[in-house]
Amino acid sequence: MLMDNNCRPHRTNLVNDFLFKEGITRMEWPACSPDMNLIEHVWDILDRGVAPPPQTLLELERALPEIWDRILSSSLIGLFTPYLKGVQRSGRCPRKP
Repeated sequence: MLMDNNCRPHRTNLVNDFLFKEGITRMEWPACSPDMNLIEHVWDILDRGVAPPPQTLLELERALPEIWDRILSSSLIGLFTPYLKGVQRSGRCPRKP
């Protein structure tokens, strides 16, 4: 199962053919639905965690792993429950056969 963000590059014939050949099913999502896209929340947490903003790429490379380690257990677990409820409410939750 693949969840993409309906971006045009993700919908090219090349991508569609690859997914078909690999037997990957695309999960359809409504346009502009960041609340149902868990990674958007993770990006937001990482963005807010980098304060003050790094001035160089090296500072960013050093800051992100530290932030990731801090948020990994507590924040991600807290995000998953409301996310799953939102997916279930949307009717987009895959059903077991």
